[in-house]
Amino acid sequence: KVNRCANMDQLMKSILKHSEDRNYITLAEFLQSNVELLGKQDSQSLDNFVEALDVSKQSLGVLAALCAKVQLPSLDFQQLLGQVTTFTTFFDGEQVTHARATFASLYHQFTKVAVQHNKALCAVNVMRLAIDRYRELPTKLTSLHADLAQLCLVAKCVKPVLPYLDQDIDDFILEGIPSDSEHILRYYYYGGMVYTLIRRYQRALLFYTVCLATPTSAISAIMLEAFKKYVLVSLLKQGKVCNKTKCLQRTVK
Repeated sequence: KVNRCANMDQLMKSILKHSEDRNYITLAEFLQSNVELLGKQDSQSLDNFVEALDVSKQSLGVLAALCAKVQLPSLDFQQLLGQVTTFTTFFDGEQVTHARATFASLYHQFTKVAVQHNKALCAVNVMRLAIDRYRELPTKLTSLHADLAQLCLVAKCVKPVLPYLDQDIDDFILEGIPSDSEHILRYYYYGGMVYTLIRRYQRALLFYTVCLATPTSAISAIMLEAFKKYVLVSLLKQGKVCNKTKCLQRTVK
């Protein structure tokens, strides 16, 4: 049975106990049931909570606290950057596999905060490290890849994301959330924008095409924008638009 804690002290004791017992599946479920409690805490309370935990031993506890903090309306970005960097450097890979949705959520929200604070460039290196430590193989795509591409575009510094974009993908790490397909679309859309920016038009066309061919329940705004850019790059590269593929026909309709 997963219980809700009455206060942060109880939560701390449970995290320490489950972590010591290496009962990570139960701990992940337990923390999910206490999201509301964490969400009621202010920044200082969450900071104290994080400082009391060992990132490498209680990764799930630190992750849950940072997920709550990154959603607060008013944040000291430099402090948050330091905390996310420390977590990214030392988290236990075994633990975070039991909380993939929470892990991804932290970096998605962190990306939003970095963009809002005009600190996209500052977040690039920590996002690269997160991807490198999280993905099991270089050929696996994570939802964090899209965040990295977005940060590089916003920062007008695309070189850091090129090694990831140049790596062909043969598998995906899905976080089990409804927006999984959205992050795949974002990755190929932003990737196409990067390649367009550096005039690697053939690769850009490939990325826009994959974006348009990704199975979805309906045509999204991202796919419409990808189609517009596909048309533009086709004209630049070939002087004409080839719309014979099924994915392009679906988008046009």
